[in-house]
Amino acid sequence: MNEVKRPSFREAAKRGAEANRQTKPAAPPLKPTPAPVKTAEVGAAVESVTITAACGHTITAVPAGKAAFEKARAAKLADLPYPDCIRKAQQEWEAAEQEAARLRREEKAAREPRPKPRLGRLPHGANFNVAWNAESGAWSGSLTVPQGGIYNASVTTGEDSAVFALLTKLDRAYRKLPAEEGAGAIGAAE
Repeated sequence: MNEVKRPSFREAAKRGAEANRQTKPAAPPLKPTPAPVKTAEVGAAVESVTITAACGHTITAVPAGKAAFEKARAAKLADLPYPDCIRKAQQEWEAAEQEAARLRREEKAAREPRPKPRLGRLPHGANFNVAWNAESGAWSGSLTVPQGGIYNASVTTGEDSAVFALLTKLDRAYRKLPAEEGAGAIGAAE
């Protein structure tokens, strides 16, 4: 058989890269670089301007361009507070926020934890019946607990705009019912 010697992948990649470089012209720059702005002629004295900031500090500003723009720049600098005053105000604000957060944490730690209600399960055979009432725009339902146990065949009804809220309301109303005393000795009292 005739075996043809093929170039390695590396050699083929090099040849392809060289061919691409030869066929593609160099990309032109996206934007021409602007000429640097001269603030003043060489050897000429640059006059500085003193501006009073909003906080009362004085700022010395060196003119950076045309005189027409310097008035607007001076007015803008006069409306702003001095940079050190800005930093100081920011630090004071952060310190006040941290102090308020520390006080909230201490207050929360000092409070007694709220007791979580430990609700037991409903008795065997308890039944929720829920129906949507389009006229009133609310869910109405009932919780029926069968005869037996400490509650004697109780039925609790209610209405709410949400199903889960209704079920919770019915469960809470059921648990508020008074337990019958001596439920096991009903026949003995007769």
